[in-house]
Amino acid sequence: MTLRYMLSDTDLARGEIAKPDKHLVCPNKKTVASKKRTRLWRTRLLLLFVANVILWIALYYLLSDENKKEIWRLATSSRLQVTGIIYNAERPSAIIGGKVVYEGDVIKGCKVVKINKETVELEKKGRRITRKVY
Repeated sequence: MTLRYMLSDTDLARGEIAKPDKHLVCPNKKTVASKKRTRLWRTRLLLLFVANVILWIALYYLLSDENKKEIWRLATSSRLQVTGIIYNAERPSAIIGGKVVYEGDVIKGCKVVKINKETVELEKKGRRITRKVY
């Protein structure tokens, strides 16, 4: 027979029932809570492993050759918006990020290579990108 609840004088005075002591309820037996804790940790480790696998697959896909150009376009699009082109055969200029630039100028780490009537060619670290008026 196991002792399920212990009553003391103070508990009776308060109208409460005290929680049982573990060693009185199930002596020489592992508690159920430790098994649940072990299962919880196994589940957490499994979820961490799955999350890592998904992350590595996503990185591999993003860094593959066909997507590098798209990533480059997305990374530079918000910083280098061409809002206007003032084309003159002698000295064309463009408005990029709110600043007037000319061929040969450098803005936000990109060199303005060529300004055409409708596009601006920029170069950064050997890569060329073409921007249209936004």
